[in-house]
Amino acid sequence: MSELLASLSELLTKVPGLLPTVAALGGAVVGALGTILVTMISNRSAERRHLKELVFGAAVENWKKAAELAAQTPGKHALAPLDDFVLGLLIKADLFVDRKVTKENIRAVLEKGDALSEEIHEWRFKESRQAQEAGL
Repeated sequence: MSELLASLSELLTKVPGLLPTVAALGGAVVGALGTILVTMISNRSAERRHLKELVFGAAVENWKKAAELAAQTPGKHALAPLDDFVLGLLIKADLFVDRKVTKENIRAVLEKGDALSEEIHEWRFKESRQAQEAGL
């Protein structure tokens, strides 16, 4: 390694125009790497923002369908608040996006998503029951 550095140093001193050229190329490479990194981070952020917009839209549509069903069959179907629908879909979307879902682990990913959604519903039911008992 030291021989390589010595020969490079010797080459740079023998050819006077080579040092500025190498420095310019090095600067261009460093600048390009910075630009590529910023672009990658920006694209990832835009993709995540777009996914959240899609999930929110899907949650609103699911809630609207549930509201229609609840209106058609009064007393049979309780309608959860919209935020439960949004939170449930965001959790499931994060499970699918952040993990590599494969044939082998799909069941575990779905079960985890369903368990988290069930926890939301249990908490909401408990909150609702406590409000009813308090006469609210």
